[in-house]
Order: sequence, then C-alpha cells, then structure tokens
Amino acid sequence: MEWGWGKQAAEAFRGVKPVDVDIASPGFQAATPLLDLPARAAAAYLGPYLISLLYRLDIQEQVGFPTDIRTRAHTITVMTAPNFWTEIVGPHLPADCLEVLGEVADLMITKRVPLALTEDDVVNLQRLIRSINRKLKK
Repeated sequence: MEWGWGKQAAEAFRGVKPVDVDIASPGFQAATPLLDLPARAAAAYLGPYLISLLYRLDIQEQVGFPTDIRTRAHTITVMTAPNFWTEIVGPHLPADCLEVLGEVADLMITKRVPLALTEDDVVNLQRLIRSINRKLKK
C-alpha cells in the first residue's frame, strides 16, 4: 500500500478493518487499491469506497459540485468493470452484501448525471444488477 499510494494510504488501511476505515482521511482519499488487492481484500474494502461515493454524492447535491474526483473515479471504475465482479468480488460477497450492491448500482444509474456516467457505465451497471439478481435467485 505504501509503495503505491504513500505512507498516509498505508496508515489508512494497514491493520484497519474495512468498517473502521476513515473515508475522510487523506490516506483513504489518495488510495485506489481495489484492482490491486487480493480478491477477498478487494471485496472487503469495497464497502468504504461505496460509502464514500454515496456520502460525497450527497454533499455534491448540496454544494453543486463533486468533492472526491479520485475516489469517485476509482469506485465507478470498479463498479463498471465486469471482470472485477466475475473474477474478484462476486465469489467473495455473501448474499446480503450482493443485494445491497445491486441497490447501490441501481442508485448510481438514477444519479447518472451528477456522477457523469457514460452510457457504457450505465450498461455495465445494468449488467451487474442482472448478474446479482441471477445469483440471488439460485
């Protein structure tokens, strides 16, 4: 972590449970590790990135502009990358987490304009939702 994103990023994550990550810390804001972490860790640490996206989207709606360009771009990238779901996160998330993930993807689609999602992003999020629904029905 330190090698890729600096000492503050390492301090924000190393030895810190995903639920305890300080999404307001400079280290968190600097790090974009989800595509580089082992699969189980990426699945676990996706939560803070989704929370940050939703929290900062709420702030954007209040102030009129985004406040988290780097972490937002990273979160959108992983949420719309099919291989992230099929190879990395999907096999490691329990059903209740997958259900919430589908809800976040749906919300992202409804907030496509403030999130500046491309049409491809929307298509990939829709694909993710369908994939989650299929997996939950099994």
